[in-house]
Formats: sequence, C-alpha cells, structure tokens
Amino acid sequence: MNLTEWNPFRDFDTFSPFRTFEASSIPKVDVYQTQNDIVITAEIPGVSKKDFDIYATETSIKISAERRKTDVYDNKNIYRSERYYGTFYRTIALPTEINTDNVKASYQDGVLSIIASKTNNKSAIQHKVVID
Repeated sequence: MNLTEWNPFRDFDTFSPFRTFEASSIPKVDVYQTQNDIVITAEIPGVSKKDFDIYATETSIKISAERRKTDVYDNKNIYRSERYYGTFYRTIALPTEINTDNVKASYQDGVLSIIASKTNNKSAIQHKVVID
C-alpha cells in the first residue's frame, strides 16, 4: 500500500476559479522537422473538417476551428460539463521558412496533420490550406 502525504491544495488546479476555458481550448501540438519538411500534428477531437481554417505564411501556421455542441441538455439534468465548445485558434511559429504554396493538411481520428515544405524564398503572402 502506498501512502500519499495529505496536501489540502492538491486539487486547486482542478477546481480553481482562476482556471479559464481558454487554456483548455487550445490544441496541443507537436512540431518537428525532417530534411525537407516541417510537420505539425495537433490533437483536435470533435471538430468537423469543414469547421477548420488553416492559413500558412512563410514563418507560421494559424489553425482555427469551431467545436460545436451536438448534444442538447436540459440544464437541470446536467451533472458535470467539462468539454469546451466554441471557437479557438492557435498560431504556431515555425523554426524555418516554408513554401506556402506546398502545404498539405489531413485530419483523421481527431488528429490534424500539416506538412509544409521548407524553402529559402521570402514571400509575405498568406495562403489558406485545404484539408484533404
């Protein structure tokens, strides 16, 4: 049997009135690079492909989407509601410049994957990325 020291403040992160829904709505991402590409994967479950907007500049990728509420509850019957619904966005700074004309995105099982080819050209144009 493991004993844990009692700490009255242990659960404050969970029940804190200062915790915002914004922090829980920001998708978690992994960004890495291969020899020719920058790869971004983001956990974004519960969003339809049509609700995504992805824009690429030479130094960043902006992901925005809307997570829509699908269940209708009678307010008096809700026991707990922790899921976030609404619009969110995240801009990801890239470690190197990319070719904005050659950015591909796919979405499967709640994971958004974006692959962007590296480049040395400078272009200040923003391009919308379509999810395959």
